[in-house]
Amino acid sequence: MPSKILIVDDEKDILDLLSKVFKKNGYEVETARDGIEALDKAKSFKPALILTDIKLPNMDGIELLKKFKTMDSTPEIILMTGYHDLYDSTVDALKIGVFHYLKKPFTDVNFLLQVVKNAMEKFDLRIELEDEKEAIVKQSKKLKKMNYEIESANKIASILASADYSLDEKIDKTLNVTLIQINADKGSIMLLDENREYLIVRASTNKNIIGYKSKISDSGIANWVAREGKPLFIEDINDDARFKKKGGEYKYNAILSLPLKIKGNVIGVLNVTDKAGGVQFKKEDQDILHRFIDRIVIQIENAQLNENLERKVEERTRELEETHKKLLHAERLSAIGKLAANVAHEINNPVTSINLSVGMIGKIMNDLKAALSNDEASGVKAEKITEGIEIIKRNTEKISYIVKNTLQYARKPKDKKGEVDIKQLLDKFIEFAEKQGTLSRIKIIKKFSPVNQKISAIPDQLEQVFFNLITNARDAMPNGGTITISASIEDKFAEITFADDGQGIPEDKMSSIFDPFFTTKEIGKGTGLGLSICKEIIEGHGGNISVRSQVGKGTEFIIRLPVIS
Repeated sequence: MPSKILIVDDEKDILDLLSKVFKKNGYEVETARDGIEALDKAKSFKPALILTDIKLPNMDGIELLKKFKTMDSTPEIILMTGYHDLYDSTVDALKIGVFHYLKKPFTDVNFLLQVVKNAMEKFDLRIELEDEKEAIVKQSKKLKKMNYEIESANKIASILASADYSLDEKIDKTLNVTLIQINADKGSIMLLDENREYLIVRASTNKNIIGYKSKISDSGIANWVAREGKPLFIEDINDDARFKKKGGEYKYNAILSLPLKIKGNVIGVLNVTDKAGGVQFKKEDQDILHRFIDRIVIQIENAQLNENLERKVEERTRELEETHKKLLHAERLSAIGKLAANVAHEINNPVTSINLSVGMIGKIMNDLKAALSNDEASGVKAEKITEGIEIIKRNTEKISYIVKNTLQYARKPKDKKGEVDIKQLLDKFIEFAEKQGTLSRIKIIKKFSPVNQKISAIPDQLEQVFFNLITNARDAMPNGGTITISASIEDKFAEITFADDGQGIPEDKMSSIFDPFFTTKEIGKGTGLGLSICKEIIEGHGGNISVRSQVGKGTEFIIRLPVIS
């Protein structure tokens, strides 16, 4: 591209002569007859060199020089004059910064061309230096920005590796540093759950939405980014048919949403909106976020893995502690069972002998009372002896009942399980209980949802559980009351409940009610084995039994048994 020269002189002959010489030597030339025309042409022509006379109409050369010096790309300037006594003007021109000073007329064209060539070379060198300087300034700014990014990334890495913060606190601090990077006001970080089904807001400038979960299949912006694994830059959400605002208002409509990825796998989404100062997001902001995310995403995943690991360790520790407690409890119950069986066996024989002896004595006393019927005083004594025999008989029967329950607790059931219809079993049991007179002054309410599935069970054992539960409920309502028996299917389990409106169980007794020999009844009115036997039977069927109670309002026992698939 030829170098450009603007010649300014009020003499046409000079303009024509110089134009011809310069064009012949490969320069692109433009001319002006005065200062005003020169300024106007310089704006569009953008010369590298201006040759101007000092004496010009409308504006002298020195004033014109000062105006040329304010141009964006200041050209090199050579002054020309036919007045050799203009020393002061020459000094002023040199102070302004002209390249050279030529006297007219030009007697040596080669000298003129050499001066012009030198001026062009200086211009090209100056422009090159200015470009390099500008490039250095830009590069310096870029390096400074990248250094700030790295320092911020290192700061986040330090935060994410710290043991002083929870994962949510770490991610919140990460979000704040990230927003500062692109000078944004609002944003959020969402992470996928372990099953990769939900996006969970783990950090946000809007604290009200932290913890919010949305299915990855939903139609939100972040959900789309998580599914597609691609960044999304929307200049105006109202113009994007895929997404519409839901409720909350943005200051500005531009949104940046980027996937957080590790080895191609999305682990979450970063959302940014509301650029500070009301300016719009630029591609540069997206590039900054990409670089920044690449530096921090591994630390985010590591922090998340550490949290999951710590949670699993805690869960596993609790499970092991619970298992250990159950093993200790089982060992204790087993020892109690063996002891109870041995004691019961040792007691059973003398109790049997006592029962037989009491029976024989009872018959003898009946015969004796008949023989003494005419002796009133002896008859009274015989009657008192008979009453004592009855007391002995009742207490030996109670001992026999306790022994029977104790042996039943210690022994393992030998019956085989079969398919059992839950509704039929409950109906049969309730009918039997009502005929036995067990439920006098007790109203039974049945709430059976449609129950088509069957369970694998030993019917007699379940009836024993039901009998224990309604007996306890009856005893808790000495003045009568209501027992509500419900049955339904919940999550592949048959759920059977017995609820009364009796006295309720004190809270401090709740943790012990399934322990052997523990009872809330008065002394002599309970063995403390009923509920422990119920628990063993239900767990032997692969189910569980639990209780809810409130003093003065009643108690509810909940039995859950697996249904047959």
